[in-house]
Amino acid sequence: MKKKLLLIFVIVILVVSAGIIYLNRVVLPVKIKALIINSLQEKTHKQVSIESLRFGIFKGLVLRNLVIYDAQGPLVSLKEGSCTFLIWPFFRKMIVIPSLNLKYPQVFLERRKDGTFNLQDLFSAKISGAKAQKFQIFVYKVALTNGRIHFTDNSLAQTFAKDIDNLNLNLYLSLPASVKFNLRGEIPENPLIKINATGEFRIPEKHLTAKVSIKDFSPGEFLAYYQGLGVNVSEGLIDTTMGLELNILADKQVNGYLDILNGIIKLEKIGSPIEGINGRLEFSRDYFKCPELNFKYLGLDYKMTGVLTDFHSPQVQLGLYSKGLSLESNFAINNKLLRLSKCEGRYLNSDFSVTGDINAEEFPKLNADINGELNINLEDIKEPLKKFKTLLERINPKGTMHAQFTLNGNINDIKSCVLAAKVSSPSISAYGLKAKELALTYNQEGGIIDIPLIHLSLYDGTVAANAGMNLNSANLPYWVSADIENIRLEKLKLDTAAKEKDIAGTMRAQGKINGFSNDLSRLNGAGNIFITDGKLWELNLFKGLGSLLFARDFASIIFSEGSCGFLISDKHIFSDNLKLKSNIAELSGAVKIGFDNSIDASLNVNILDEMVPLSGTFKDITTAIIGQSGRFGVIKISGTLKEPKYKFQPAVADIIKGLKDIFLKR
Repeated sequence: MKKKLLLIFVIVILVVSAGIIYLNRVVLPVKIKALIINSLQEKTHKQVSIESLRFGIFKGLVLRNLVIYDAQGPLVSLKEGSCTFLIWPFFRKMIVIPSLNLKYPQVFLERRKDGTFNLQDLFSAKISGAKAQKFQIFVYKVALTNGRIHFTDNSLAQTFAKDIDNLNLNLYLSLPASVKFNLRGEIPENPLIKINATGEFRIPEKHLTAKVSIKDFSPGEFLAYYQGLGVNVSEGLIDTTMGLELNILADKQVNGYLDILNGIIKLEKIGSPIEGINGRLEFSRDYFKCPELNFKYLGLDYKMTGVLTDFHSPQVQLGLYSKGLSLESNFAINNKLLRLSKCEGRYLNSDFSVTGDINAEEFPKLNADINGELNINLEDIKEPLKKFKTLLERINPKGTMHAQFTLNGNINDIKSCVLAAKVSSPSISAYGLKAKELALTYNQEGGIIDIPLIHLSLYDGTVAANAGMNLNSANLPYWVSADIENIRLEKLKLDTAAKEKDIAGTMRAQGKINGFSNDLSRLNGAGNIFITDGKLWELNLFKGLGSLLFARDFASIIFSEGSCGFLISDKHIFSDNLKLKSNIAELSGAVKIGFDNSIDASLNVNILDEMVPLSGTFKDITTAIIGQSGRFGVIKISGTLKEPKYKFQPAVADIIKGLKDIFLKR
């Protein structure tokens, strides 16, 4: 019995071996190989080559080096494909393949200049007079290992190319009626961009669900696709998880979501990165939603929300929120026209609103026609302008300002825009000085700024000014003209470091200056200053002159009037006609004050006849000298405005004459 079984076994082995040899020498390499090549060429309208087709005991049917190509080169290649199949279903006209293995496949995917893909040609060809299929084919599992996709996009201004390497895909049937899959791949960058995906396709409902995760995604590597939008994400990595749901039966409805986990983005024009990006983005064929996206920038936490509907003519709602900040906008996009129906926000104690149109038809030009309102609390500007902290602390702006404006032109070139604004404020302050009832009119056209009106109330007086600037010049030349009336110095001093000093008077002035914004040395100007009903003796510049000139009985002399004409040039302020009048003496002469607070002055001292003291039991030399009117001497002032230095040069001839008169009278 054993011998018979052994004999049968040997016969079976011989028959099978003979069959395999026949298959591998005649059927497969000649007939089946030719049949496969002809069939693929007919279906794809491309050239097809196969190196070999053999049958093995363990791998089953093995195909090596399949290439589908056209005149431009290969489209699809496969180093090895193998499959086993069950024998008994074959007699029922069914081919059942438990496992199909594809090793080292490569796909050469190209997007043409017209936006179409080269692989579309493989699936768009139709076969006329196709015969009815004689066998049903069932594949229970597909395993793809070490695949590669070569992607080239020629539809952009510069050709973009990327590969997906180490592509591994497993597809398998899952009871009762679905196909499940998992996929892994890498994009060779530094660091590697890793892609993982899992999902299921339910056959009866034709319903696909999938989850895709991407780790270390670098937006900068795909800059070519969005740099035209004015955004340049040159650095940063993002980890994302994306969910996808596709119902083919429901009018090809697509639903899905994208989870972003701890993403980091560094924008080219923003020094600090946007970090800790976390949230879910939901999408379908009809909308794109951002229920809540959280991120951190410059140490502050932010939240963003948004909805986009109608992809053909998008309607967008966006919201951005943080501590002290809220921003909401609604806009519609029609072709290259953005219509802003709402853009309003609040930052700390300031708020704004803007409406209008922005047209990108001539991109990168963004032609705008917008109008808006601003309500600004000046103290709120300190936080966003931290880099000017030292300057702002010195200016110390306070108060509120209201502005209404209209803007027309290319907002990517503000100086070329037509801009009109009206600004008002009930009260503002800068450098500690307080003003009320500010009114300002601003006009800009053709790169020229014209401010025809600046008006404000200041310490019982008024300031009226106008100004202009040329934005077309690199040096930004400007001019300012001002008329100051009836400023009360005793009120102004209360908001300065001189508030404890006995200073008073009414000041009026007129002046005009012009210069270049980037060169203080080229500042020029001229004007006049007048002071009446004054008490100026305690100003640093004049304090101490009394004890230098007069007896102690007259050291508290009050200068009640002052005037001068001045010129500004070479980083100095000049006056050759400074006059200060008191009830006893008059000072007049030339003064030169530098922008560095230096001072160089030469003042003549004249005694007034009608105010000379005529009585007293004792007079020192100074008192005796002022007993006669006339030129008394010259005061030289040097040092700085904060710490002036004085030198007295007596008028010798006048002094001798005064002494002579005294002795002769005696």
